[in-house]
Amino acid sequence: MLFLRVKPQILRPRRKPGTSSLLLLLTACGANPELVERTATDSERFGLVALEARTATPERGPRIHAAAYFWQEANQRGTGCEVIEQAEHCQVTRCVPTAAVATQAKGFAWLSAGTIDILGTKIEFSLAETADGNYAATLPTQDLSLWDGGEQVTAVAAGSQQFPSFEVSLTAPRRIELVTPKLPQPVPAVHPDVGTRLEWSAPERELVYVDVEELRAVPLNPSSEVGVRCAFPAAAGVGVVPSAAFAHFSDPSILSGYRFWVSTETRAQVPIDSADLTFLASTVSARFDAPVASLER
Repeated sequence: MLFLRVKPQILRPRRKPGTSSLLLLLTACGANPELVERTATDSERFGLVALEARTATPERGPRIHAAAYFWQEANQRGTGCEVIEQAEHCQVTRCVPTAAVATQAKGFAWLSAGTIDILGTKIEFSLAETADGNYAATLPTQDLSLWDGGEQVTAVAAGSQQFPSFEVSLTAPRRIELVTPKLPQPVPAVHPDVGTRLEWSAPERELVYVDVEELRAVPLNPSSEVGVRCAFPAAAGVGVVPSAAFAHFSDPSILSGYRFWVSTETRAQVPIDSADLTFLASTVSARFDAPVASLER
């Protein structure tokens, strides 16, 4: 919400694109998160096809998710989110909760790109358009592995009068071999004042993404949601989510812990007939919850 995790709703952070808040989508598409001013006559079209594969866990088999969004917006991009700090390899973002940005922005409209076929995966399938602008996968089951990593994956759209046809390919990202923490063993408590160290043995190329969100001990209705996304060079084999990033979360005394997502991703971005298209693939290799531990001051 892959975003993307930023990613669309199916990718980190996991929230469906709001009609008046598209920062997470725009970030997934490589746009600057700053508010972009436009004249009243400006109008742009955007498209996003996003695939996510999660590696198997003892509780369930591999999981796959697929979605697509096409939209047009005029005047300016209403983000609903802001980047509040760049802490070493990590970016901290504050967003208005999805429920608070449900009203469609002026000049915004969902578009159709026709049927979208996904080729080159272990199962080939199509994305069919739904009434609210979302594209849902027509899959026989979601307990499938989408790729091993390294395959060429292609998205082909029939197009429509609203959005041009396209064919775009990328290389499926490889999974991460996480060393620390060692799953499925219990995860050590996180000391927000110290930060959290992660280690991995593979992959050797690309980037390793670590997304973090807070887990509240009691239900709350916050006025904003904070998320952390870190991008570490895979070749380093290690990454640290710094204490400066954790400092933007709620007071540890009201949290039960933090949720971590570890992933790799590949994207292809192409301009097509005055439209900007992003094809995004993500492999989520680990998701784990860590309890919170406050340090003595």
